[in-house]
Formats: sequence, C-alpha cells, structure tokens
Amino acid sequence: MLLQLVTAVLFGYFIDFTIWILQILSDTTYYPVQIIYLIVGTVLVALGIFIYMPANLFPQPYEGLTRIIANKTGKFPTLKMYFDITHVNVSALLCLFLLGNLG
Repeated sequence: MLLQLVTAVLFGYFIDFTIWILQILSDTTYYPVQIIYLIVGTVLVALGIFIYMPANLFPQPYEGLTRIIANKTGKFPTLKMYFDITHVNVSALLCLFLLGNLG
C-alpha cells in the first residue's frame, strides 16, 4: 500500500516533467501538432498499460480497484473500459463545475 503512494508521487512528477518538455519542444496551439501529440500519447499510454498490467507490479489505486473488481467478475477489458469512461466523464463534469471550462 505504501509503495502505491510512492509510485503515485513519482508518476505525478513524471507527468509534470513531460508537460515541461512538451512546452519547450513546440507550440501546441496548432491543430496538427495537437493531433500528433494525441496519437503519440494514446500509443504510449496503450503500450504502458500493455507492459504494466501483466507484470503484476503494485498498481496505482485506480488500476488496483479495477483489477480487484475485474478478478471478481472475470470481465477485465469491458470493466476497464467502463471505469475509464466513467472517470473521464466525472473529471469533465468536475472541471466544468469547479473551473467553468474543461481546463
């Protein structure tokens, strides 16, 4: 459980570092650059999940909850998809409610 906290903090620093690098590399106000970043980001996230999940390392709390429920139901791909869709929608609603935009 404590290792989840350590990895969550490291993950946050990695995300901040990646955002810093992307701000240096190019201006993201152009749609072609945004589309390229979207495609590359999607592929990298999928690759990361593909490598991370079968390794049975200590999961982040979100993935851990998904894995526990999936083990009980036996429906991991469908359950993961529904969890992700739900969390994206909740995040979008919270941004709209708290920030007034999708920030």
